[in-house]
Amino acid sequence: MRTDSKPPQGSGLVAPGQVVRQVNFLSEKLGQFSARVSSSPSGPQLPELSGEGTVLNAKLSPGITVESVIFQEPILDNRPILTITADGTLTSHVADLEQRAEVLNALTSARTLGGRALPGTVKALAARQALQAGAIDQANTFVSDELGLWSGWREPVTTALMGPWAAPLLSGGSLSSSALEYLQAEAKEIHRQLAPIWQRKINRARLWSLDHVFGDGLTTYDVVAIGLDPYEVLTGSLPDNPRILAVLAQLTPVERAVAMAWANARVTNWTEAATIVADLDTPLVADHDPTALGERVRRKLKRLGALHATRSAARKRGQA
Repeated sequence: MRTDSKPPQGSGLVAPGQVVRQVNFLSEKLGQFSARVSSSPSGPQLPELSGEGTVLNAKLSPGITVESVIFQEPILDNRPILTITADGTLTSHVADLEQRAEVLNALTSARTLGGRALPGTVKALAARQALQAGAIDQANTFVSDELGLWSGWREPVTTALMGPWAAPLLSGGSLSSSALEYLQAEAKEIHRQLAPIWQRKINRARLWSLDHVFGDGLTTYDVVAIGLDPYEVLTGSLPDNPRILAVLAQLTPVERAVAMAWANARVTNWTEAATIVADLDTPLVADHDPTALGERVRRKLKRLGALHATRSAARKRGQA
C-alpha cells in the first residue's frame, strides 16, 4: 500500500485525512492488481476486496474515502484495466479479453467495495462470470439475495444474465447502473414468455383456464356460467347451482359480492375486487377497508378450498 507519506505503513492503518495513493490486491494468475484511490470529502470508504484469488494485503482505517477503484496491471506500466466508481459504473480500458476476464473473475469472490456492499452492477457481473464457470449456486444467490426473487425466477434471470445487458463493458466501453434495470426488464420479459398462457395478463387483466379452482370445487367455468354481477349478489340474488350455492352460502353478502367481482377477467387483485364492491355505495360496505376485505375473502375461499380437498380425500378413502 502506498500513501502520501514516504515510508509505507506496514500495518495498513491510515490516519484520517491522509491521501491514499494505491491499494494493492494479489492475484494468482496475473500477479499484482492495484486499486488506485484518492481521498474525498464525501463518498464510500476505501475498497476492501476479499475472497479466493483476491487477497487484500492490508486493511485501511475508517474515515478515508475513495472516488473510484482502478484495477491495473503494474507489470505493464500500471495500465488500467477496469475502473469502478462509487455509483456502480464500470469502465473497461483494455481490449485484451483475457486481462479483462481475469479482473471480472476476481469480482466473483469479492464481498465488499469500500467497506460497503458491492454495487448491483458488480454483483450482476459476478453472477454472470459465475454462470460461465458453472457456479450455478452463486448465480441463484444473486437471484434471491440481490433481486429478492423466488426460485421460479432463476431460469429467467440466469438466461438474462447471459444476454446483451453487459455488452457495452465487454466490448471495451462503460456499464452504468442503468444496465441493471435493463437486465431486470429482460428477465421480466423472459419470465412472461415462460409462463403458461393461463397465468399471463393482457392489459393488466388475468387469463384463467376454465378449470381453475377458486375453492370447494368452484371453477372459472362455474362462475362465468352464473351470470350474476356483484350488485345482484350483494342485494340477495343467488345462483341455482347447488354446488356453487354451497360455497357462497358460507360467505356474507359482502364477501359473496367481492368473490364475484374478483372472478371478473378485468379485475387483477382482491383489493380491486373489494373496491368495486365498495363503489356500489350501499350501507353494507360503507365501513369496510378494501384491502382488508379483499384479503379476508381470499383467505376464506382458500380455507374453503382446503376443507373441500380434505372432505374429497376422505370420501375417496371411504369408497375404497
